[in-house]
Amino acid sequence: MSKLITNTLRHTGGSADNITLDGSQNVTVEGNLTVDGTTTLTGSVTLPSSTVNVRQTVSAVTTLSGNSEVSFAVPSNCFSIKFQILNMETASTSVKGMYVKVGSTAVTSGYYGGASLFDGSGTSVSSDSNAADWDAFEGFGGGSDKVTAIVNFEEQADNTWIFSSCGYGAGNFSHQSAGYIVLAGELSHVVFKSNTGNFDGGTIRATFMEKV
Repeated sequence: MSKLITNTLRHTGGSADNITLDGSQNVTVEGNLTVDGTTTLTGSVTLPSSTVNVRQTVSAVTTLSGNSEVSFAVPSNCFSIKFQILNMETASTSVKGMYVKVGSTAVTSGYYGGASLFDGSGTSVSSDSNAADWDAFEGFGGGSDKVTAIVNFEEQADNTWIFSSCGYGAGNFSHQSAGYIVLAGELSHVVFKSNTGNFDGGTIRATFMEKV
């Protein structure tokens, strides 16, 4: 078997070394490295400081029926959250809403626009143009209808969260809304709460994106 023993490798037309070897079996490659085939790494990998590692966590599907509220703990360093609501039902009361509460610390500022609750026919029955005072975003409900919706939270800056939602009910009505909220500290949880009694049906699942 042939063996090449050297400290550096340089192209014949180059002015500096391409590859440097040291006595501890470390290899330094200058410039770009192209590898054809499978690359297997057995040690840790250090990325540039400008690179962000992201982890996605998907919660279990949670049943709404029989619960007055469902709470989701938010992972540390989370910057994006998506909630999937499937067939949320409030059949026992024609005017029953779903509220989305955020954080465990005080709200410092924020607004919410276009928040509405709906009865079974899809008629708007209430709205709130500024929910920041009571630490909640209003969401949507449905009387005998089953509501399916997507609710998103995106962190725009430290502790500043942009909220958006869109939904559709079996009574042929739709809902969309958006706003923002500024928390005094890190977002720790998101709670989906019925404003009266318990939910009668539906499921909810969360997807969290966090920096690691």
